[in-house]
Amino acid sequence: MKWFNFIGSMALLVMAVATLTSAQTTVPQNPALSEGRSLIQKKEYGKAIQRLSAGLKDSPADLELQTELGKAYLYNRQDEQAMKTFNQVLAIDPDNKVANLELARALGYHRNYEASNRHYRRLLALDPGDEPASAGLVRNLIHQKKYSAARSELSPALKAHPESQRLQQLQKRIESHGATTEEGRRYTSRIQLSESFFSDSGGNRSFRSTQFAELSLTQHISTQLRGEEKRLWRATLPTSQTTWGTDEIKLRPTSYLGFGAGGGLVRFPDGSTRSLYRGAIEMRPRRTIFVTAGFGRASFAPTVQAAQLNLTSEGWLAHAEGAPGAWRFNADWSHQHFTDSNRSTREDAEILRWIGGRKFAVAAGYQYDHAHFSSTLNHGYFSPDRYNSNLGITGIRFRAMKHWSAEYLARVGGEEIDTVPWQTAFQVSVRNRFTYEAWEFDADYSYYHIAQSSGPFTAHLPRVILIRRF
Repeated sequence: MKWFNFIGSMALLVMAVATLTSAQTTVPQNPALSEGRSLIQKKEYGKAIQRLSAGLKDSPADLELQTELGKAYLYNRQDEQAMKTFNQVLAIDPDNKVANLELARALGYHRNYEASNRHYRRLLALDPGDEPASAGLVRNLIHQKKYSAARSELSPALKAHPESQRLQQLQKRIESHGATTEEGRRYTSRIQLSESFFSDSGGNRSFRSTQFAELSLTQHISTQLRGEEKRLWRATLPTSQTTWGTDEIKLRPTSYLGFGAGGGLVRFPDGSTRSLYRGAIEMRPRRTIFVTAGFGRASFAPTVQAAQLNLTSEGWLAHAEGAPGAWRFNADWSHQHFTDSNRSTREDAEILRWIGGRKFAVAAGYQYDHAHFSSTLNHGYFSPDRYNSNLGITGIRFRAMKHWSAEYLARVGGEEIDTVPWQTAFQVSVRNRFTYEAWEFDADYSYYHIAQSSGPFTAHLPRVILIRRF
């Protein structure tokens, strides 16, 4: 009987503990916390700060409430207050995951990478599979140009999270930022030689040889040297050769802003010369997006007939390009005055989306081109009063071997010239890239069934490029 009473008492004790535990786990969430989170989700950060601050007056020891307040400060761009709040949380709970992660992000925004890295590494010490911490640490190392360390951190993170989109994007950033040695050193300079041959259905032919050198002088100053010889001919006209060269100095005081200025000379077929120049401002709002705008004078010789007129173009130009994630885009605008009194305005844009991985991907996109000339002249170049084209883009890219990658694209659609109705237009381009250490060799070919600057509507353009980085 005594044993029966003892067992009964123990059962009652267990039931009481379970009831007490259940009561504790069903305690309703702090109203200030739930309301603050709701306001943050609605992006009403100012109201969230007021509600969470009021809640902290009633519950000053609530670390979850204090952490949420730090997030509200951060989203409201009150970074200093946010970092102060997270540090207060970490002074009590050094292993707090949310506070460490958000503080690391805030420090990274302010380019205090070493302090940010310490918090990311603390999180990884607690949990080596922490994907947000791995991504943040790799991103910081890329900003610090520590590419070898970034790859070392990225490799185990990708093994643990092979489907992570942000880790895959960081891998692409490391690969596309510039060729590197096996030790991780980034190449900052290059020499490039290219040869191309152009032929169209109108009998125009040209052989173009280009030499280009980009040299990094200091961390913020670089120079670009470019020279070109263009030999043009046609059955009924004598062969002509136009040669030009320029040197441009680029100053980049910050990673977001740069300036470029340069000049050179062009030598026409008759032996006369004329000066060339260019000035531009360059902006990089994000690492993967580049925008430039400027004014300058350039050589213009699409055909042998145009070359004999000693033409140059002068005016405003703007360009934007980017490769955020799987997207790729570029756009150009120009307003040019030609020395034969003609004027042109042109806009073109292309956007492309890659679907797939590094080994194989499929592309879908769109290309638009518009041009307007003040005069339709028979001066050896395409100068309609109005021109429009709209082309859809599809294609593939793949990496068949370690040192060979390829990109094959087709653009198909229509074009409109002055009052002529829309007609079919298309373009096919094949690009092959071979790389070995600091060397790169490109073998490209394009076929055009679309209006060319030389006037005709079909053309072939094979080209080879040799690049040496150092």
